[in-house]
Parts: sequence; structure tokens; C-alpha cells
Amino acid sequence: MSFRISVFFVLWILTIPFYGQKVAFKNYSVISGLPSSEVYMLYQDSKGYIWFCTDAGVSRYDGYSFKTYTSENGLPDNTIFNLYEDVKGRIWFVGMSKKLSYYDAKDDSIKVISCNDQLVKVLTNSSISSMCVNNQDELYLGINCGTSFFKINPNNNFEKITPVNFKNKGWQINYMDNKQVLWGVIKKKEDESSLQLTINDNQKKEINTKTYNVLSYSTTYSGRYRFFTKAQDGFIFSEDNVVYYKKNDTLIRKELNCSSIICLYTDKENNLWVGTKSHGVYKFKQGDILSNPESYFEKQSVTAVLQDNEGGYWFSTLEHGVYYTPSFIFTYYDKSSGLSGNKIYSILSHDKKIYCFAEDESLNEIKDSSVIINTSVSGIRAYDLGPNQDELFISGSISYFYNPKTKKKRFVVGTDLSSRFFVREAYLAPNGKLYAAHSIGLCEIDIKTASPIILTKDFQFITSVFMQDSILWFGSPDGLFKYTNGKIENLSKRHPLLKNRIDDIIEDKYHRLWFATKGAGILIKKGNRITQLSVKNGLSSNLCRTLLIDSLNTVWVGTNRGISKIIMLNDSAFNIENYSNIHGLLSDEINQISMQGNFIYAAANQGIIKFDKDHLYSNKIPPPIYITDFYVNDNKMPLLSNYTLNYNENFIKVNFLGLSFKNPGNMTYRYRLVGLDTVWKYTKNSTIQYTTLPPGDYQFEIYSMNHDLVHSLDFKSIMF
Repeated sequence: MSFRISVFFVLWILTIPFYGQKVAFKNYSVISGLPSSEVYMLYQDSKGYIWFCTDAGVSRYDGYSFKTYTSENGLPDNTIFNLYEDVKGRIWFVGMSKKLSYYDAKDDSIKVISCNDQLVKVLTNSSISSMCVNNQDELYLGINCGTSFFKINPNNNFEKITPVNFKNKGWQINYMDNKQVLWGVIKKKEDESSLQLTINDNQKKEINTKTYNVLSYSTTYSGRYRFFTKAQDGFIFSEDNVVYYKKNDTLIRKELNCSSIICLYTDKENNLWVGTKSHGVYKFKQGDILSNPESYFEKQSVTAVLQDNEGGYWFSTLEHGVYYTPSFIFTYYDKSSGLSGNKIYSILSHDKKIYCFAEDESLNEIKDSSVIINTSVSGIRAYDLGPNQDELFISGSISYFYNPKTKKKRFVVGTDLSSRFFVREAYLAPNGKLYAAHSIGLCEIDIKTASPIILTKDFQFITSVFMQDSILWFGSPDGLFKYTNGKIENLSKRHPLLKNRIDDIIEDKYHRLWFATKGAGILIKKGNRITQLSVKNGLSSNLCRTLLIDSLNTVWVGTNRGISKIIMLNDSAFNIENYSNIHGLLSDEINQISMQGNFIYAAANQGIIKFDKDHLYSNKIPPPIYITDFYVNDNKMPLLSNYTLNYNENFIKVNFLGLSFKNPGNMTYRYRLVGLDTVWKYTKNSTIQYTTLPPGDYQFEIYSMNHDLVHSLDFKSIMF
């Protein structure tokens, strides 16, 4: 019988390195609900479900739980290598026994075909490498070796097998395109430096044969591993550890440093993924097999790659189940990449390098993906002193000016001539002066002499400093203050929102001040007018820690729940996009943000996050919604669009399901019962029930909504 395993376990994050950077993956294994960690194939069907072929049956994943089908449900055997969806929505399975079966969603069952025993006999030592079902319900099977493929007629539940012989000899690849059956034959030429490629379209009766010269051609064919994938301007195939790219009238060859290739996949961006046995997976950007690829999952066998409808990537392995990442946009540095610690207090871009301070207070320098730890420089935060300045200002328990080129330091000396001068925050003003929050107040530090001038001793904890039009603004746990001509004014008395702790201050092109607050989100001040942006406006959190404004006047906000991107449509309208671990961030706790070129660098509690700001995107894919069960008085009913019930059949329960894998198990639903509800309601539950409904006509309507507030295109409904 089939069974359903709910994913009660938090999916742990694994970081996989390439070069000095890393990508975060979630791992799905037996503990998550998969029937086995040995997975051979991935597939997303036309409804949006993800299927997994394993050595312990097949599983279907809906974002909430895995539903597994085994021999107890009708599979000919439990070791399933491949699957295929036909035009009728049936999911066909190819297993170790070589017998075929398919999943029928109409009655949630597994069915076998009549000619299975005959199929096992005619296949002998061959195995099924591909399959296709056309509009006439004719089933075609491609074989991994031999001189024919098979056609199975639909009469009497697919009972008759007809061999279709090839006209050319050689090892073959079989593939399908637009529901047409295509096959190809590769023949090794006698001169050892060329291949003969024959492509036959079985539907159009067209045959194309051509001989291609291949440099350094020395592959010995074992007949074991052959795979194929379509490319943007041709197709790619492999044999053992060699990849071939047929592009227009050329044939390009690349031999990989692995024992064998076990899968090929081309994603929506035309990147080629090559899964290997025990050497992970290689990514060739834009299918350029002659380039140096990125590599992931070292020492693992990657059997399949899938980019789902939302753009997320899935990788199946023979050793550790399945890995998933919502995006490759975000990469990371942490302690295993060479940083001195995982928690990063601050980050700065200066002179084509990234400087950051980790939890051990050592200075880390990043350039060209390599990390250098400078233990001779200790602090909490570094500040750029402007263009054409070689020095950085380092704040901390000992504050000083540091030249990364000469390694020299100039210490800030206090009035007691002590070398220890504690600075919490600093700010280089447009007038070229450095203002800093020291241990008991506010000071001005002379950049040339490194000596401080104390402005005030009235504040023990200043959290932010900024100058606008000769007015020095500073934030504290008690709100906003300004310093002019030796006088301090408490702005929290003017507006209650300004009583919140202010951790960062910036200015936009409209000369407005932006305040990152702990509790009130973002406050924007123009004269005496205060505008608030909070979670009610779409901000990821009201606990904001850091601000960055780029050349396009876009504001980046670091919060305790990820990064918010605020796009100014005009001086009074804003568009907010949020990015969190759901989109691929390793950590949602952001401490500071910096920028170098198009790349944003974020200091987080688990490392440094890096991404190209021009390549960000939120999940705009409408999540499909399905009504899965309908119960009347606790009795499960066949799914219909309309029911007529007796007056006492008034205990109604509806189960439904929205599909989104970026934030699995956390879908929001918008629903109403027309005839009872006057407004739409919202819930995180996937079940709604109504008790003791009075007689009447009702229609239950349900939408699904993903994390980025995109809802399904249409609602699903049931009338009764």
C-alpha cells in the first residue's frame, strides 16, 4: 500500500564549495521522507509534483510530504531507473526488471502493461534508454545497444511488440523532440580520428549522415554509459567520460577527468550539467564544453539534474539522496573558505578588495575569490576614507588608521595620551572630517594627526552617525538626535517613531534621510515629514540593521530576516522585494552591506553573502493549486465539481494543496465559502472544515500564494 511521510525534520543546509566560494543546498534523505538515499532520476510532472526514482520505489513530493509507491502498490519491482510522462499525464516507470508500469492519477494507482513478459525476452541483455508515447498512444522504446528499437501498440493494454530495425550500424543514442521519435547512430571510423553521426527522424522518414573529424580522438567504447540532451543550437551526447557537442556543422569533443558520465542536462539558461560517477557534477556555462566548468558534490555520483518551474535546482545522487538550491545567484565565504570565523561583524569594499572583521576580530581580505587573514590588524569595523586615500580607519577597543599597502598603523590617542581609544561607530563626512562615537560621546578625529576633539560626553552608546548640510545626526537606543553649533536636540520629542533605536543613516537623491530602526522598520525624513516603511508595506522585518544606497538610488536593507531591496519609483512611491534563505541566502541575519561593482557583499552571522544585484529575481511563478480530498460527515467522497447533499450531511472538510518548493510546507491560502463568507480569509493550513452548515447553496473557492505573495492564476472550487 502507498504511504505518506510528513517532513517533520528541518532540512539541514550543506554548503558545497567551488573555488573559494560556496553555494548552500538543502538535503533530502531518508530522514526527510525519501524511501532511499540511492536516487537515479528526478522529474517534475505537468502538474508540478517532483518525482524521485530510487532503489526502494518511486516517490512524489508536494512540498509537504513524500508519497511513495512500491511493489505493494503494483510496481513490477522496486528499483526504478527512469520515468517518462506521456500526453495523457500518465507517468511511466522503467525498472531493473525491464518491465513497464505507469501511474494513473485518476485513481492514484500503478498499472502494468500486458506484454511485460515478452518485453523481458526480446530485450535480452539490453536495457531501455528512452521512451516516448505519441498522440496515437503508440509506445516507443529506445535501447542502449543493438540494431533496433521497439514499438508497442496500445491495443489490449499494450500487448504487441514490433521491432523497428536501424539501417546503420554503430552505437546509438535515442531521444525525443516535440513528441516525435528520433534516433541516432554513432559509428567509429577506421582512421581513429573521426565519427560518423546518423540522425533518423522516424516520423518524417528523414536520414542525415555526416562524418566529423574530432581532435585527439582516442576513446575506447565500452557500451556502458551513453546519454543525450538538447542544446540551444544543436545537441550534446556522451559516451563513457567523453562529451560531444554537435553545433551546426561542427562536432566538439571534451574528455572529462572522471571514470564515466552518468547524466546530461541543459537548463533554461542553456547551461550544461554533466553528472559523473564519484566525481560530482560539472556546470559548463552556456554549454561551452571547452571552458573550465564549475564543480559541485565532489566524490559523489550525480545521477540526474532538474531545474524546476520556479527556477530551483535539484540533484540526485547514489550516496546521499537529493540536494536542492533555490538559486545559484547567491554564493558564500565562511570559515571553511578561509575566513577566520563564520560570524562577520562588518564588511567594506576598498581598492578592489573586500575587507571584513570576523568574530575573532581579525581582518580578512578577499580578492579574486582568495582569502587572506591579517591577524596583525584587530578591530570591529573598517571605514573608507574616500578616493585617493590608501588608509582605512579601524574602529574597536583600539582605533587607528591602517595602510594595507605599507602595513603601517597610526593610533588615535586620547586626551590621557593612552594608545587605547575606543570607537563604536565612525563616519567620513562630505567636509572630509571623520566623526566618531567614542566610549562616552561624540568626537571629531583629525585624519592627519589622528587626534580626537571631544564634542560631547553626554552619550555612552551612539549607534550611528551621519552629516547632512553641516548638521550632525546620530542615533542611539533612545532615538534620533542632532548636533549643531555645540548643541544637541532630541528629535524623539517631535515624533514618536523617532524614539526607536537607530542603527544606520543614509541620504537619497531627494536629500531625504533614511533611518534603519530596531522595531519600526525604515523611517524616511524630509523636513518635518516622516514616512515609515514596515512589514505592512512589504519590508522583510521591522528590525533593520544596515543600509546601502547604490548608484540607481536603490536602497538595500539588512535585517534579521534577510535583505530588502527598496526601489524608488518616484519621491513618494516604493517597490519592495525581499530575499531570504528561501531564495538562497545562507543566513537571514545581516549585519552590514557593501558593494563592489555589480556585486553586493553582505556580512552575516554565518559568513559573507555575495550576489550580482542585476541578476536578482523574486519568485513570480504562480503556484498551482489543487483540491485533493472532499469529506462529508467524515466520509471521503469521489472528487467531483458539484454535489447534492441531504440537510444532515452538513459536516464538510476540504483538503487542498499549493505547490511551491522554495518555501516547502509554508504556503499561504486565500479562501472563502460563497453562501457563508462575505470576505476572503487566509490560512497556512491545507485543510478547512465547516460544521453544522444550514441548508443552502455553497461554493468553496481556494487560491494558493507563495512567499513572494504571488498567487495561483485561478482558484479551484467545489459546489454543493
